[in-house]
Amino acid sequence: MSSSNCAVVSAARLAQAEKNITVDPEIMGGLPVFSGTRLPIETVANAKTAGSSDESLIATYPFLTPSMIRDAEIFQQAHPRHQSIRPLGELNPTWKLVQSKVVRLNQPVDRSRSDMSADSSAAPDED
Repeated sequence: MSSSNCAVVSAARLAQAEKNITVDPEIMGGLPVFSGTRLPIETVANAKTAGSSDESLIATYPFLTPSMIRDAEIFQQAHPRHQSIRPLGELNPTWKLVQSKVVRLNQPVDRSRSDMSADSSAAPDED
């Protein structure tokens, strides 16, 4: 296949991929997603790059088809995302972090803490 034929095939495959992928600022903050879903194409494309099989992706996301998986790979190659997440201070230097909270999952909750029982001193409701 000559390079011009290869370019035509690639352009046609990209056009097909772009038909099945939506980029809308109101959906997932403008990340490219599969049309009609909230699944970012980069999730699928990155999983493929990391070695996931089509079968495992389809088992995880049953609406996916092998064609959609190829569309994600083609779209991401044509439109790589170079933007990284920036700290709030870079977006607007006047913004300050007011509170930070660390949440740890899968640990037992200590319900005996004194701040949890602060309302226990209130009078009980009378019927």
